[in-house]
Amino acid sequence: MSTARFHRLLSRQFTRSYIETSTKGYASMISRSPWLASGLLLLALLACNVSKNDNSVDKPVDKNVTKSDPDVKVLGTFTNRRNVVNKYILVEKGISDDKLVELAKKLHGAEPAANFWFVDDDSKSEEMIQWVKAYEKGDAAATDPIFDWMGDHVVANLQQYFGQGGTKYWALGKGMLGDQIAKIE
Repeated sequence: MSTARFHRLLSRQFTRSYIETSTKGYASMISRSPWLASGLLLLALLACNVSKNDNSVDKPVDKNVTKSDPDVKVLGTFTNRRNVVNKYILVEKGISDDKLVELAKKLHGAEPAANFWFVDDDSKSEEMIQWVKAYEKGDAAATDPIFDWMGDHVVANLQQYFGQGGTKYWALGKGMLGDQIAKIE
């Protein structure tokens, strides 16, 4: 099919659907002018192309960095069935609570809807992410050996908590489910 024929067919289809859905008097004007219909369609396509964001297919995205800091290494990302994004971040062994709070604030500021899990060893990170996915599906248990490894190497987590009266707030907690270190705003 030639390009000209394709545009004529597309124009006719656009004109027909516009006439069927239009309740104004403009339909007769568009139906008499396939060029006008083609022009409107071309403008719509151009507008869609111009409005592409920076994360388009044209620009490669490195999933191992965060939006807030390209020096932060993301070991893995998992979006659960409630559409909550969980990112697993590599941190130095023995990192202080103050540094964790500083990092948590920076990451939360850049991605306020994401949970972050801070891990001090990346040797089993792929296995950890696979386990987390399987656990959510019910295909893994807390008795699996990787769970013990996670208990040793997940040094903190940042997630949303529910307070009194149904209030919500973000806080940094020790380990996987430990005491809160600080509220993060």
